[in-house]
Amino acid sequence: MKNLFFCILFATVMNSYCLSQSEKSDQSYVYLYDGSVYIGEILSEDIFEITLQTVALKTITINKAYIKKTIAGPNILLTKNGKYHKTSPYFLTADWMAGSSPRGDGIGLFSIIAGQRIKTRTEVGLGLGITTASSRANELWRDQSFLNVFAYGKQYLNDKTIRPFADLKVGWSSATGNTWSGEYSGGLFLNPGIGIQIANRKKMKWSFRLSQTIQQTSGRDNIGWAFDNNPGLGNNQGTTIDYNIWLNRTTFGIGIHF
Repeated sequence: MKNLFFCILFATVMNSYCLSQSEKSDQSYVYLYDGSVYIGEILSEDIFEITLQTVALKTITINKAYIKKTIAGPNILLTKNGKYHKTSPYFLTADWMAGSSPRGDGIGLFSIIAGQRIKTRTEVGLGLGITTASSRANELWRDQSFLNVFAYGKQYLNDKTIRPFADLKVGWSSATGNTWSGEYSGGLFLNPGIGIQIANRKKMKWSFRLSQTIQQTSGRDNIGWAFDNNPGLGNNQGTTIDYNIWLNRTTFGIGIHF
């Protein structure tokens, strides 16, 4: 029931994001092939040219042969050479992360986040993700997977072409199955990170992120197979080990932003 509630809430945020994308604005950004950028209101347009009233209240006519593309809306943060970051009220992000340890333990995460920009440099939202993890306890390997529901916060540190940021995912996870060696459950999920987002002239932006993924899990391992494979140890088919541990891995990730 808890996961169903968060999924419905997540879908509501997604719906708000989609509605915001359909809203129109009078302000447009006109990019030329020579790298110039004009900002203003498009007064008229035909197949040959665009007439634009700039923010300086000058009216200019531009031949479409020189126009690379136009972007409608005031919700962008313009940087050098016509590259920009989005500042629209809502955002949608997908990211992938992975990490491992020298002894072979590994973790991988995929998540989708939707939310709102409450300031030019601040974002908050809700996310849904899948985590897969392999861990080793003595000679016992555990392969586990979790469904994560989390709150998200992000703070950018500047308004330049390359924007460093710090962010945090915090939430709860539930197990999506059992391992071959026994049952397990999820728990608290934490993922603080730092990274950079890069401005470009496309609607989709890229980011690179270094983070620490912390996942609580508990369960019971059936280690009877160890005695089955070593008859000299005796018959202990019912032997089990209870555990409550924190999976803690450094992860590197790539994100796409809309």
